[in-house]
Amino acid sequence: MTTRNPGRRWLQCDGTRGYTCSLWIWEDNLNEYVEECVAYCEAGQFDYLHESRTSLRQLVAEQKGHMARLSGLLDGKQLELETCFDAMKQSNAEVAELKKNLECEKAWSRKLYMLICCILLYFISCCSCRDEVGN
Repeated sequence: MTTRNPGRRWLQCDGTRGYTCSLWIWEDNLNEYVEECVAYCEAGQFDYLHESRTSLRQLVAEQKGHMARLSGLLDGKQLELETCFDAMKQSNAEVAELKKNLECEKAWSRKLYMLICCILLYFISCCSCRDEVGN
């Protein structure tokens, strides 16, 4: 305390390290400065957290939009896949029907071939019978 500033305290270098200096500061000024520094740091930390929260919210919104686009693409591909699957089932049914028709045609062709062979054998036997009767 001084006579010009009664009740006001100050801090100064105490010279414990072997030297003295003329550095001193009013204790209330130091406390006020420290409080301002703490408030500034807390405000900066709050601003940083606020900016981080804002950035994260924006990132979440972008990701939601991206997920919605992907979901739309997935729905479209799912519909396309179902359409292709239905077309494949239809094609398989047509192939089965064609195989069935082919088997029927083969059976009919075998019967026709047998009939032709029988007719040829009949004509051959008739021709050989005429040759024998004529001789």
